[in-house]
Amino acid sequence: MKSRDELVKEIAVEIVNDKNYTKLEWDSISMIVGFEPSSTWESGILYSGDEYLSKNPSSFELTNRVAELRDLMKIEDDKEWLVCLIKISAVTQQIDIVFEYEDIKRWQLTPTMDRNELKAYAMSIR
Repeated sequence: MKSRDELVKEIAVEIVNDKNYTKLEWDSISMIVGFEPSSTWESGILYSGDEYLSKNPSSFELTNRVAELRDLMKIEDDKEWLVCLIKISAVTQQIDIVFEYEDIKRWQLTPTMDRNELKAYAMSIR
């Protein structure tokens, strides 16, 4: 069985090597992966300076790796999180993951957000 650290590294590699991201200039990425009873979803935002671009990953393997981490943590901690926020910095090469155990909608985009709300949301999860 893989360790948490191994899975986190695999998740980061999967994100930075995603074909939707490799041809774009970015200095950081925020990726949200959520697990609902009947579905799994992910949402990505790339940042370059003060600019941002909402772009979902293409990789199905990313969701599998994040699910592996979730399953491992459930076994080790006896708690199951619903959604996670993964932040990767190309500048510092740091990976930070925050887990939400109660509110599946904590970092969820809504289609009714206007441009200002979307920018505020994007910057709040950077």
